[in-house]
Amino acid sequence: MGLVSSLLVVSALFSTSIDGIESNDLAIGTLVPGAGFDSSTAQPDRVGSSNSPGYGAKAIARWTEFPFINRTGDFYATISAFHMTNIDRVEFILDGGPPLVADTVENHPESGYAEYMAKIDVSELSIGRHEIRAIIYPNHGIPRVLQGEHDTSNIHMLNNGNQSFWFHYDPSPRKVRVGPNLQYTTIDEALHALGPDIIDGRIELKPGDYTWFSEGHSDLDNTVDDKVLTICAAPGVSRDRITLRRHSSENPGARHLSVHLKGLTILAEESQTSENSNRMILKGTSGNDNRLFLEDVFITTSSEEPNGWASGSLPEVTKVLTNWTGGMWVKNVDFENYPQGINTVYLAKHTTIHRSSKDAWGQSPGAVINCFIDKQDHYNADHELHADIIQFFVTGDYVENRIFADITATNDYSQIGHLAWSTKLSNFAFARWTVDARYPSQSLNFNPDFDHLVMIDCTFRSCSVDFLNHNKHVLLRNLRTYKYRGDHFSDAFDQSTLIVENVHFKESPEIPWASSGPLEWAAPSPPVGHSSNGSDGYIETLVQSTDEITNWRLGNLRQPGSTGHGNQDHFYYDAALLDLSLGGGLDDRFDVADLNQDGMVGRIDLTILLQSMGSWQNDITGDGLVDGRDLALLLANWG
Repeated sequence: MGLVSSLLVVSALFSTSIDGIESNDLAIGTLVPGAGFDSSTAQPDRVGSSNSPGYGAKAIARWTEFPFINRTGDFYATISAFHMTNIDRVEFILDGGPPLVADTVENHPESGYAEYMAKIDVSELSIGRHEIRAIIYPNHGIPRVLQGEHDTSNIHMLNNGNQSFWFHYDPSPRKVRVGPNLQYTTIDEALHALGPDIIDGRIELKPGDYTWFSEGHSDLDNTVDDKVLTICAAPGVSRDRITLRRHSSENPGARHLSVHLKGLTILAEESQTSENSNRMILKGTSGNDNRLFLEDVFITTSSEEPNGWASGSLPEVTKVLTNWTGGMWVKNVDFENYPQGINTVYLAKHTTIHRSSKDAWGQSPGAVINCFIDKQDHYNADHELHADIIQFFVTGDYVENRIFADITATNDYSQIGHLAWSTKLSNFAFARWTVDARYPSQSLNFNPDFDHLVMIDCTFRSCSVDFLNHNKHVLLRNLRTYKYRGDHFSDAFDQSTLIVENVHFKESPEIPWASSGPLEWAAPSPPVGHSSNGSDGYIETLVQSTDEITNWRLGNLRQPGSTGHGNQDHFYYDAALLDLSLGGGLDDRFDVADLNQDGMVGRIDLTILLQSMGSWQNDITGDGLVDGRDLALLLANWG
């Protein structure tokens, strides 16, 4: 086919693609409720082309909003979704009503974070419990249906996130004010007085100091009806004016209460007695499948703990595995000068962790989305544990459908992630990570066999990504890291179900589908052990000499008598200065469309693409098949 004929074909296909794009409704749709579901939603057949490497892979998708809590006004149900051939659409269904199709992500009107979403207009709803289901369709592969109750028999199965989105609607829930000089001065007093009338209402806190439950309130049970008690700041009160501590006694925790904490500060303190052996602040009760929700919460240590980040004895926020077996959800939560995050969460979204020394999200979390971590550094800590951003250790082959997206780690001295030796892990997505790893020994370890692993738009500076065992249905796109480590690539990946686009290792064995060599970062941090004033090609560190490292915000001095990594001073920098985009005038837009990697998109790339029509090789859009959309994107980047 000649160039003129080729361009005519491209023009026709390009016009078709543009018409389709222009016809999409970019507004957030509003769900129309039905009278309720009368049966389960059938699993759709596979979609797309059987020639696609992703045809045997299932969509990865999870709800990313709080379920069960009572809604008093309109809100948005949100879903994060991935697939190795990309997502075609998400269909939301409320109470058996007509499906609402979302075929593109939209920025959330409140947070600005982009996800698939649908608006719920509560004026159309009856008071009570409601159910939203969703069907997520990939371009090529197996759709996923999110439906059903929350099965709490195994929290790791629960954290697979395959359930319906359940919520309650009540425009006028029972409310009570608690605080100094009011009728009720403690949370326990309000629960005693109001009993069942408040278990799905709101306890609003005036400024003051409070403690977690000192009694079990065994006569109060909202979990059985999937309801949640909200304990929150009173209107107009900021979270820094409300302090919540653990109770000093060996309290029984919340026996049958699911709880939503919102708009307050949790203060971690060393126990002054040996009585409180549970070593946690928010104690629940095992076996009752209660749920815990944290929203707009600040977690830190008292002024008596200037180096709380290093403590090996501060209480954990909670222990989900044994205290909240109905699941734990975290949103808009900030940790500072505290050793660790929270293990085994169902969801952690819009979170920050400033100065820690243990795992951020350990013991097999369900989803971590939009998380910023700074100064995760276990050197000089008062314990022997090292830190992971993400840590998994689950036996069996049933763990699947996990999402870790938009995670940024700066001043990072931790293990990136450790996914330990289970039989198999399935349907995992790692999307849009930026990690300034300080030591080359830091790594992201994929130890088990993986069936469907999506890794897109990830930069891991100075650390390795380790692919061990055998992995199938894998997408690696826009991945930059220090080196490849693990099994030989021909053994580590099923070549027939592998899609690779723009993968670069600074150091690696010869891999035919990856480039290698040094990269020039736009604004990198200086090498470990070195400070910078910003004039040497590196960003400026907060201090220039070890004498100036006087607190945890500025750096971490070498350990006396240590060798290896411990024998380096850690000079911290302002995270806002770091820029790990490519410098040196490099242009990322050519990474995909520049098929022959000659630095421009032109005639040769067009010829390559036309010869690949109908196959998955040289797929630009990432949907697993070369068609008119790929040609449209190539033309858009021409030149």
